[in-house]
Amino acid sequence: MTTVYMMDLWCQIPFYDAYLCAALEAEGIACVLGSTNFHLEPGYFQQRGLKNDPGLGSFASGLNISNPRVRRSLRFLEFVANISALTLRFQFARPDLIHVQWIPLVAEGVPFELWFLKLVQRRGVKIVYTVHNLLPHDSEPGVRETFARIYRMMDGLICHTRETKDRLIAEFGLDGSKIRIIPHGPLFYDYTPVGQPEAKRRIGLQPENCMVLYQGLVRPYKGIDFLLDAWKKVQAEQPDARLVIAGRGEDRHMEFVKARVATDGVQGSVQLDLRYITSQELPIYYQAADIAIYPHREITQSGALMTGIAFGKPIVATSLPGFREALEGYHGAVCVEYGDVEGLSQLLLTLISDPAKREALAQPSAGKDARLFWKDIARRTRECYDEVLRGPAPDHAPGEVQNAAAELEKARESSSAYETALRE
Repeated sequence: MTTVYMMDLWCQIPFYDAYLCAALEAEGIACVLGSTNFHLEPGYFQQRGLKNDPGLGSFASGLNISNPRVRRSLRFLEFVANISALTLRFQFARPDLIHVQWIPLVAEGVPFELWFLKLVQRRGVKIVYTVHNLLPHDSEPGVRETFARIYRMMDGLICHTRETKDRLIAEFGLDGSKIRIIPHGPLFYDYTPVGQPEAKRRIGLQPENCMVLYQGLVRPYKGIDFLLDAWKKVQAEQPDARLVIAGRGEDRHMEFVKARVATDGVQGSVQLDLRYITSQELPIYYQAADIAIYPHREITQSGALMTGIAFGKPIVATSLPGFREALEGYHGAVCVEYGDVEGLSQLLLTLISDPAKREALAQPSAGKDARLFWKDIARRTRECYDEVLRGPAPDHAPGEVQNAAAELEKARESSSAYETALRE
């Protein structure tokens, strides 16, 4: 049986990790989830029947520390301990393959994860990397070359869309034969059903309020300012409609949204739930929604969009290549160009004023289809693993990983300096 270490040591995408690991286990892959506990829901993996193994342990997530700098410093120390333990362990008991989901420190100029991967690859472990984002959002220009090196060293790459594969080939000069396209799976489809009137009541709305839901991180590239521009026009004609913006972000981004709502004078029709929405609460929001909206300026792929699909909601999304591709075969969506305020407002007004059109867009079988979707994802991922494990060892540039172990030891010694930088 193939053994896979699913690497997301900072627990960046816990929901995706959980669904993918469960699907791979059902496909006959011995999959170890290499992640700390999710600090916003420390018991999430256990609730899903999964046992995560970050290396040494996961203590920082359970401390409930509100100060983000202190929490991040502790998580960094935890990370150093975990990656050191994994380095030692994999010298003696190696998995067949490491499947990398996220290596966030690299984008910050801290190459610990990269050194670790070079070392274990030198020991014969194959590495597959899922390109969730071509480059980290809002990253510095120099990060592109760093990720070019990362992509070139991988034994296999997985991306969610054809557009991402085409860009990996065109912009990074990669060999298309080692890139597989495997879509992002639907999330939260296995929820406890609640009637829409009751779901609306739980989040403070009346059954007659047509609810438009934006759910996800609050960040500039998500296009919330574009959405609010359109909503001013919607409110003027449909004062009983409600826009719910549910999600968290950096304080400055959340303050921007609050200020925009106040400045635009739409407080009466916009409900701001600017906080972390738990995995137990999130299905309530989607069941309450009449329309799910994704006004992004840019995106590679979106777990929030896949959640809207899983709930079978009428979807309004910007006409981005990643969105259009994800929505192929889903007949419950309409797209609008980013920045077309008039087009977005008219589209929303049409759907809000016409329940029959919304009902025609709804996809009641979406949740059932999601189970089959993940089964297909697991099968295709297993095929990717099999192909990588059969393939030749990668060609390393002379000396490229010669000093990987020494570099990792140096990284451990310098961890206190990085911790200090985090506090500044």
